Amino acid sequence: MGRYIKDAQLDQPLDVVSLVMEDYIYHERFSRTDWNGEMVFYRKDGHGRERYMKWSYAGGLFHVEAWLKNPLGGEMDLDGVGGGASRREFRESMDRLLRTLKDQSSSNLAGGHVGADPLHHSSNYEAEHRAWQDQNRNQSMNQDQNRNQSMNQGLDRNQSMNQGQGPNGSQGQSRQQPQRLNTNRYSLRTAVFFAIAGILFAGFIPLAGIIFGIWGLKKSGDCDESTARAVKGVCIVVIAISIIRWIISFVLGFLGFALLGL
Repeated sequence: MGRYIKDAQLDQPLDVVSLVMEDYIYHERFSRTDWNGEMVFYRKDGHGRERYMKWSYAGGLFHVEAWLKNPLGGEMDLDGVGGGASRREFRESMDRLLRTLKDQSSSNLAGGHVGADPLHHSSNYEAEHRAWQDQNRNQSMNQDQNRNQSMNQGLDRNQSMNQGQGPNGSQGQSRQQPQRLNTNRYSLRTAVFFAIAGILFAGFIPLAGIIFGIWGLKKSGDCDESTARAVKGVCIVVIAISIIRWIISFVLGFLGFALLGL
């Protein structure tokens, strides 16, 4: 679990690295998106798997991070087994990118501005590339606007609540409890998954039921209050059933050995 992380000392000008990276991102059809509050590049490959990537360059050092979205909504690195063709192809793509960056120099790239065609593609490349840049720019602007709108709604809600207080600090009857903003949907899905898994395992593998129940309790802390209460209740029941089932199994096993010894 985690990310594929590589650092390479290139000692190339920033515009050279930017040209190669824009060419790679364009031809791989990546677009800008938000990953748990982190702006990254995203695409869905031909196998239906979601690829994510981010990069930076400073002081001649190139840094890149890449990962696949796993079935639970978390991060899967590009090393090891599993992941099928998507994992292998994404890793090969990143290796080719690093080789390309190491082989480039400012003298063999076309143009002198970011967004030029470093590899001399067809005559329609420039127009297609500009359209792709505009699309990504509009997408990033829309995401920023949505994020600002959510923040403004939260501020307006707080102001309305403050205005509803009386002179002695008493609150109006119509005041509603604020809901937690920006609920972590990944944590919600993970907590529900662990709760369901705990229910399935509690009856015949008590230890697994206890483990899944504890994980579900931990993840439910990142959910909104109503969902957290429901998930916590299920996880507590799962843990209790698993402990009782474990005790019963231990007692029956002990009695069985005792009877065999008679």
